[in-house]
Amino acid sequence: MNYLTVSEITTINDTIRDMSHYNPKIEYVDVFDTRTDKLDALICIAPFNSNLLDAATYYMKNIIIMQCFSDSNHRTAIEAVRLFFHKNNVNFKWNPKEIVKIQRDIYKLRYKIYNTYEELSISVLTEPHNSLLYYCKNCIEDILSDNFIAEAQESRYPHRASFR
Repeated sequence: MNYLTVSEITTINDTIRDMSHYNPKIEYVDVFDTRTDKLDALICIAPFNSNLLDAATYYMKNIIIMQCFSDSNHRTAIEAVRLFFHKNNVNFKWNPKEIVKIQRDIYKLRYKIYNTYEELSISVLTEPHNSLLYYCKNCIEDILSDNFIAEAQESRYPHRASFR
């Protein structure tokens, strides 16, 4: 399995920040430096003996709740999951229409579980599973399933792919 690196995750967030400079639709508030100590812990404690789904879930949940970046932690986590699957030769495409709902649901769950929207310590990397982790996992599973069905349909009916 090919895991993510601190550099790859940081590059994702840097790209979002850079895009915000020339695209007014992309918001980014740069108020503090990246917390690389948290990213280092994220990588060191990654579930190396797990499957792709569990590793992707780990990245998504923890990048969001540790808030390693000044802004765009949700967007960074979402893109990190996509990159992780890409590195492992799995076609993974988020549905942009569902992303907003997923982000809102994660905000609500996060507050319900942790009573804050603020950054959390690296202790979350080893906490027991909770409803936020299961929500992230279900979202990723649903996307994987949708992508698999779409690929199967495209390979079975290639003429339909051109109409999307």
